[in-house]
Amino acid sequence: MAVVEGNRHPKENLQAGLKTRGLAAYTIRICANPKTFDPKYDRFLTQRLVDKAVDIHTLVWTANSIRTTTHERYMQRGQMQMDARHACDTMLCLIDMAKPVYHLRGDRAKYWSNLVREARTLIDGWMRSDYERYKDLPEGNGNQ
Repeated sequence: MAVVEGNRHPKENLQAGLKTRGLAAYTIRICANPKTFDPKYDRFLTQRLVDKAVDIHTLVWTANSIRTTTHERYMQRGQMQMDARHACDTMLCLIDMAKPVYHLRGDRAKYWSNLVREARTLIDGWMRSDYERYKDLPEGNGNQ
């Protein structure tokens, strides 16, 4: 049976993955612009921004690939989700540092920061959804 488009709720993990992929792609594109991001700061800040955005997406992708059939796997997935969430916080800090270093326009920094906040919010929702879905998984030795 078809679901009315307005009533569809895409899975949080898919939304988080799409958002973090977009964040990583955006970060790579803008950081590659030498007119905005002075190459003399690459090793100090620009590369860290790119690495953090890629880390966020990689953590979300890897967490999503874990088949959550045991409590141990649920915990592994949850740790990666939490690491991705913390990486979002770090990225917000790096963007804040980049504003004065690169003289970023306020609208660019705000847009970029909002991408990170949206990703973090989706990761939070995904974690809550996973908790509700897997809270009754029996704890055990993982050999189930």
